[in-house]
Amino acid sequence: MTRDHGDPRALLESATEATFLLAEGIEDCNDRTVAVLGLSRERLIGRTLPELSPSRQPDGGASAERWARRAQAAASGLEQCFEWRFVGGNGEPLDTLLSLEPVESDGRALLLARVRDLTHLRRAESALAESETRLQQILDNTTALIYVKDREGRFLFANRHFLRVFRRGEQDVVGRTDADIFPSAQAAEYADNDRLVLERNAAIEFEESAMLDGAERAYLSIKFPLFNTQGEAYAVCGISTDITERKRTAEALRHAALGVSGARGRDVFPALARYLATALGVDFAFIALPIPGKPGRMRTLALYVRGEIAESTEYDLAGSPCSRVVGQQFRFFARDTCRMFPGDSMLSRYAIEGYAAIPLFDSRGRPMGLMGALHDRPLADERLAESMLKIFSVRAAAELERMYSEASYRSIFEASEDAIFVHDWDTGAIVDVNPKACAAYGYSYDEMRRINVGDLSSGEPPYTLEEAGRLFEKVKRGEPQRIEWHRRNKDGSLHWDEVYIRAAEIAGENRIVAFTREITERKHAEEALRASEEQYRAIFNSSVDGLGLCAFDGRVVDANPAFCRLHGYTREELLATESFQFLHPDSHIRCWAFFEAVSQGRPISTEAKAQRKDGTTFDAEVHGVHVQYQGQPHLLIITRDITERKEREEALRRSENRLRQSEERYRLLFEMESDAIVLVDAETFEHLDVNRAAVDLYGYTREELLRLKSTDLSAESEKTQAAMRSGTGFVRVPLRYHRKKDGTLFPVEITANFFELHGRKIMLAAIRDITERKRAEEARAQLEAQLRQAQKMEAIGHLSGGIAHDFNNILTTVMGYIAMAQERLARAPDDKLERYLERALRSGRQARDLIQQLLTFSRGQRGAPRPLALAPLVNESVKLLRSTLPSSIEFETAFDSALPAVQLDPVQLDQVLMNLCINARDAMDGSGVLHVGLRRVRHGAVVCSSCRQQVRGDFVELAVGDTGAGIAPEVLDRMFEPFFTTKEPGKGSGMGLSTVHGIVHEHGGHVVVETAPGAGARFRVLFRAMPEAAQSAATPGAADTSAASTRRLRGRALVVDDEPAVAEFMQELLESWGVEVTVRNNPVEAQALFAEHPDRFDLVVTDQTMPKLTGLELARALSALRPGLPVLLYTGYAERLTEEQTRAAGVRALVRKPIDTRQFFVLLEEYLRA
Repeated sequence: MTRDHGDPRALLESATEATFLLAEGIEDCNDRTVAVLGLSRERLIGRTLPELSPSRQPDGGASAERWARRAQAAASGLEQCFEWRFVGGNGEPLDTLLSLEPVESDGRALLLARVRDLTHLRRAESALAESETRLQQILDNTTALIYVKDREGRFLFANRHFLRVFRRGEQDVVGRTDADIFPSAQAAEYADNDRLVLERNAAIEFEESAMLDGAERAYLSIKFPLFNTQGEAYAVCGISTDITERKRTAEALRHAALGVSGARGRDVFPALARYLATALGVDFAFIALPIPGKPGRMRTLALYVRGEIAESTEYDLAGSPCSRVVGQQFRFFARDTCRMFPGDSMLSRYAIEGYAAIPLFDSRGRPMGLMGALHDRPLADERLAESMLKIFSVRAAAELERMYSEASYRSIFEASEDAIFVHDWDTGAIVDVNPKACAAYGYSYDEMRRINVGDLSSGEPPYTLEEAGRLFEKVKRGEPQRIEWHRRNKDGSLHWDEVYIRAAEIAGENRIVAFTREITERKHAEEALRASEEQYRAIFNSSVDGLGLCAFDGRVVDANPAFCRLHGYTREELLATESFQFLHPDSHIRCWAFFEAVSQGRPISTEAKAQRKDGTTFDAEVHGVHVQYQGQPHLLIITRDITERKEREEALRRSENRLRQSEERYRLLFEMESDAIVLVDAETFEHLDVNRAAVDLYGYTREELLRLKSTDLSAESEKTQAAMRSGTGFVRVPLRYHRKKDGTLFPVEITANFFELHGRKIMLAAIRDITERKRAEEARAQLEAQLRQAQKMEAIGHLSGGIAHDFNNILTTVMGYIAMAQERLARAPDDKLERYLERALRSGRQARDLIQQLLTFSRGQRGAPRPLALAPLVNESVKLLRSTLPSSIEFETAFDSALPAVQLDPVQLDQVLMNLCINARDAMDGSGVLHVGLRRVRHGAVVCSSCRQQVRGDFVELAVGDTGAGIAPEVLDRMFEPFFTTKEPGKGSGMGLSTVHGIVHEHGGHVVVETAPGAGARFRVLFRAMPEAAQSAATPGAADTSAASTRRLRGRALVVDDEPAVAEFMQELLESWGVEVTVRNNPVEAQALFAEHPDRFDLVVTDQTMPKLTGLELARALSALRPGLPVLLYTGYAERLTEEQTRAAGVRALVRKPIDTRQFFVLLEEYLRA
C-alpha cells in the first residue's frame, strides 16, 4: 500500500537523516545522503543500489538478488527495514540500517529510502563499554565525593572517597538518609538542596559545608537529577569537591571529569580542549600531532576557538612556539607571542598574546605531539597553566596511546588468517569475531554475536555446549586448552578445527579468546592414510603390472604375482635374489645408476631388456619410485612387458610419417582461411582445433579456445546446443550472436558441416563476423524511414497550405460581415443579437487560429525569428494557461536559471506551448499533473520523434509532461501528421502536433517524445542554444486592444481580388466607412482601368495571390504609372514577402488574412482621413 506523504521531494529536504527516492535507480537525494555515502549527487543520481554496494553483503548473499527481493516487497506495500552494506566514496565498506517504503510522486510509484550509518554506532558501543570501565575507575579513585540519593533521600550509591572521608562503611551509608549520617543542620541543608534539584529537574550547583575532625570543610556540590527510561527523575546525583584549598584547581578538575567522562573515542580530545580552556579561562586550546609522511607539519586533533570546536587545521612546526615544545618540555610565554613568532600564521590569525603548551609522550617516552592553550590577552599564572596542562596532558597522552593500541590490535585481529572468537568471561557468550571466523563458519558478524558455541558444534559428544563450558572453566583457572573440535557451519556442513583457548584482558575486560584453524583436510588425509594402508596390499597383489619392492642394498623385499609371472620366478625365489638378477647382464651397470637416482628422490622411467628365469629376454618399461615402507626408504619397481607395443609403435611410426605430411597440407589450408574455423565435438561441444582467424576474432589465445566449449562462445547457448545435437550434413545459420573474450556481443554467420570421425559426431564450422553488414543494413533502413517521413510531411504540407489559403478567403468574408454587423448593431442595440454575433466572431477566431496552424505547417518561411530569452515568455504564457485549466489539474513549473537565448518567433513559441498544454490537458481527462519545464541540455545522440534524425548539440529544452495514460506505440508513428487525431469527433482538429512539428523544425529544433502506456507522456522540444556572443533577450509584443472606430473615412479606393465574395465584402466594408469603392476581380483589367484614370483613386487595396498578376506585380505596375500611390496588400502568406520586396513594389503596408477590421480601419485612416 503506497503511503501518502504529500510531495516526497519536499520530504527529502526536511529529512534530517540520509534519504533518497528510488525507481530503477536513485532519482533524487538530500544533502545528508551525499555526506553519509561520500559520493557527489551526480555520482548517485541514476545509480542502482547494487551498483553502490559490494557484490555480496556481509552474510554472503548476493547484493543484486538481496536488493531485488527487498525492493519487490517494499513496492508491494510491505515496509522493509534491514542492514545493508554500501561501498563509500573512499572505497571502504559502509554498514547501514536501510528502511524502504512505497510513495507516489508525479503519478509514479517510487521507493522512499532512509539510511542510518551504523559504523559509528558500533564503534561507539565498544568505546562505551571501555568508557564505563574507566568511569568506574574514576568514581573509585577520584578525590571528589560522588553519591546518588533517591527521591526519599536514601543513599543508593557512594564512592570510595565518600566512605573514606566520612569514615563509614558502605553498609552504613547505602539505604540511609542524611539525617542518619550528618548533624541535623547539615542534613536539612542537603535535603533542601536535593529537593530543589528534583523540583526544577535541572542540575544546580551548591556550596555546602561539612564538619570533619572538628573543622568545617567547604565543598562545591553539583547536583543533578537522574532520569529513568520514561523521562521521570528518580534520583539525585551529587559530586562534591573540597574547595577549602586550591578551590580553582579543584573546580577545573571537576568540570573536566564531568565533561570528558561522557566523551567517546575521538570525542575525548575536543572535550579535553574545551575543559582546558575553561579551566585556564582562555579563548583557545588545542591538541596537535605530527602529520605522517609530512616532516615538519602538524595537524590539530582538537581545536577549541572562542566557545566552539573548530575544523582541524595544518601548520608548519618551524617558526612556531610549538617547535620548542614537541619532544622537549613545557613552555610558557606570558605575552607578545605573536610578535616573537611572526612566521606562525595561526598566531597571527587570532592575534595571540599568551601561549602555554606541554609535550605529549607515550608510555615508552616517545614524542606524540603537544597540548596547548592560547589567549588574545596576556597570561598571568604560569604555575596554574603548567599544573592544568600536566593534568590534561596525561589524559590526552593515555587516550592517544589507547587509540593507537586499539587500532593496532584491531588491524591484527581483522587481518588474522585464523578464526578468532572473543567470549564473555562470565557467560561464555560470543562478544566479538574477526572476518575470518565469519567467512569460515558462514555467518554474518551480527549472527555470530547472537548464537553460542553449541550452535557451532556438531552436537555429538563430546562436541557440545556443555563440554565447551567445562573447557572455559579450565581456562579461567589459568589452564590454556589446545583441542580438536568438530564444528557445524551455518549451511549444515561439518568440519574439523584445531582450537587454542586462553584467557586475555581486552580493553580492561577479562575475556576468553579462542583461536581456530581448520584441519578438515588433515583429518581426512589421516583417515585416507589408514585406508590406503589397508588397500595397499589388495592393489599391490591385483595389479596387472609387475610390482617389485626392493631395499637400496639390492634385496627384493616383496613382489606381486604379476612380477613373478613376468620373470618366471616364485615369490620365495625372488625374495632370495637381488633386483638386478632379473635384468639382462648388459643392463646391470644401468641398474645401479637407476638405484642411485631413485634414492635421491627422483622418479625414473626407462626402457630396458629384462630377463626371465629361463634366460629369455623381453622389452620392458621400468618405472622406479622412492617410497617409505615400514619407516625405511625403498625402491618400488613397476615393470611392464612392452614387446607387442614396441612392434605396434614401429608400425605406427611409419603410419604417422604419412599422416604428418597430410596434416601439414590440411593445416596450411586451415590457417589460411579468412573466416574463423573451428572443429568441434558435437556431443561434448569441446573445441578440437581452431585456426588463427578464430584467435583474432574472439580475442582468446589458441590454448584458451581449446579449453573452452562452443557454448562458452555463444550468447545463445541453448540454441547452439540444440543445433549441434540435431545438425546433420551441411547447415547454414544466417544469424547468431557470439561473445568475445572482453564480453563484446557481435553477430555472426555460420556455415557448418557435420560428419562422423572415429565413431564421434564432429562439426566443422566456418564463422564470419557480420557486424559491419548489420550496421550498414540498419543505417540504410533508418535513412529510408527518414526519407519516407520527410516526403510524407512535405506532401501533407503542400496540401494543408492550399486548404488554408482557400479557408482564409472564406473566413475573411465571414469575419468581415460579422464585424460590419456589430458596427450596425451599435446604432440599434439588441442584446441577444449582440451575443449571437460575439459567439460567431469567437468561432471565426478559432477558425483563424486553425488556418494559421495550417499555414505554419505548410509555408517555408514563418514569423520573425529573433534572439529570445525563453523563461520570461514561457512564464507569461503559463499564467494565461493556468486560468484555462480546470482546478482538478495541478500545474507545475521548473525553470533553470541563466538559460542561453534561442532564435525564435515569440508568437510561434506561444503557439507551440499552447498546443502541447492543450494536448496534455486532454490526455489526463480533467485530473492529474501538468508539468512545464525549461533547462539546458547537451545531447550526444538522440533521435527526433518527428523527423527521425539523430540530434547532437547544445539545446534549450522546453518540456511539457502529463500524468495521463501515455501514448500507444501505433499512435507515435502518425501523431505529427496534419488532421490525425485520436480524439472524438468535434473535440480536436488534428493540427496541434503538426503545427508544433512545422514551427520547431523551421527554427532548427527537434521534438523528442518519452512515453509508456499508463506512465504519461513528456514532449521535449529542443531549440538550439545561441552562442553567448550572439545572445539577446526579447519579449512578445502586446496584443492589439484598440476599440472599434466610430469615425468616418473619405476618398476613392480601387479594390482588386479574384475572389468575388472577398471583393464584395471589401467593397461593403469600405463603403460603410464612407469610402467610394471600385472593384475589379481581374488584376489585368484593374491595371487597364488605372492606366486610363491614374488620378481617379486615392488608394489601391489588392490581394496578393491572383491569376495572371500577383498583388506585388500589380502594385509595381501601378506605382510606375503613378509614383507615390498608396497600395495596401492583404495576404495569408505575409511571411513569404520581405520588406525589401514590398517597398520596391510601392506597397505601403501588408494586411494579414483574415482581416482585423479595427486594425484595417486605423491603417486606412492614415490615407483616407475624412
